[in-house]
Amino acid sequence: MEQPPPLPTNPVVAGAGFWIRALARIIDMGFGLLLGLFGGIVGAIVLVILQTVGSISPGWQQRNIGEGEA
Repeated sequence: MEQPPPLPTNPVVAGAGFWIRALARIIDMGFGLLLGLFGGIVGAIVLVILQTVGSISPGWQQRNIGEGEA
């Protein structure tokens, strides 16, 4: 008589190690910093264009400062 094939065993799944997770966090942090830098540059360019066209009046930087700062 023929024997049935053996049942497959489930492999043991281990979590990611420390170094791969640390590398992923460093990459995430660098990507976030680059996105922030890119957003700041684009925002500055848009503000300069709007001020040049006349959509915002000169001196908007001083109105943007809070009460306790100066």
